[in-house]
Parts: sequence; C-alpha cells; structure tokens
Amino acid sequence: KMAEAAQGDGTAAPAAQEQVEEEEGDDDIMAIRARRLQQMKAKAKEKEANLAKGHGDFQEIEEQDFLKSVTESKKALVHFYSRDFERCKIMDHHLGKLAPRCLGTRFVKLNAEKAPFFVSKLQVRTLPTVAIFEDGVLVHRLVFDCL
Repeated sequence: KMAEAAQGDGTAAPAAQEQVEEEEGDDDIMAIRARRLQQMKAKAKEKEANLAKGHGDFQEIEEQDFLKSVTESKKALVHFYSRDFERCKIMDHHLGKLAPRCLGTRFVKLNAEKAPFFVSKLQVRTLPTVAIFEDGVLVHRLVFDCL
C-alpha cells in the first residue's frame, strides 16, 4: 500500500517515508525499553539475592563462618578487630555506615583473638586490618597502623 501511495502523485512519498521512519523509531524505542526493563529486573533480583546473603548489614561472624562469608559473595570485606582497641571501634562505626550503601559487598567483622587460624593464615599483624576478597580470593589488605 505504501509503495502504491508513493507512486501516486509524488506528495505521498515523503509522508509514507515519514510514517515508515516513525514506526521504525517506535520499534527501536520499544526494543530499548524492553532491554532496560530486563536490566532492571536482573538488578532487582541480584539485590534481593545479596540481601538474603547478609549484604547491607555489618555483621560479626565466628571463625567457622569465615570461609562461607567470603566465598558465597562475589565481594566481601572482613574487619579483623579487637574489642579493646579504640581504633577498631572507630573502624566499626565507619564500616557500619558504609555497609548499607554498598549492597554489592558483604561486610563482616571477625574478632582477631577468637580467630587465630585466619589471623595467622592471612598474616594479620596490626589491628584494625580490613581484608577485601573478590570471589573468595584476598585482593587487598588495608592496615590501619596510623589512624
């Protein structure tokens, strides 16, 4: 039909072309919208899964929970602390504020006195120390010896 209209008097051709372009534009917009909707659904699903794993909270764990905590999440941050050190309390305060803002990372703290195996294995010599894990592998260590 559009081809017939285009051959008619010559004025219909630009109008038909505009209509085709408009319909193609609508298809493009709908495709972009569908893609964005899928991305939003995937992100919401990931957020829900992370919250179920304990993301968004700054929790204390025991030594036996250490491996599970750092391996079940893509990213994990572990604060090795001592209850007696004021610097560790300051670090706790700041990590507690940061955890709800970083839902992609699991935040936990581990009393260094009650976790001698991992303190030795990860060579934690100064407190507070923050160990950052990605896919269960230690990728960075922050040692706060001059807070």
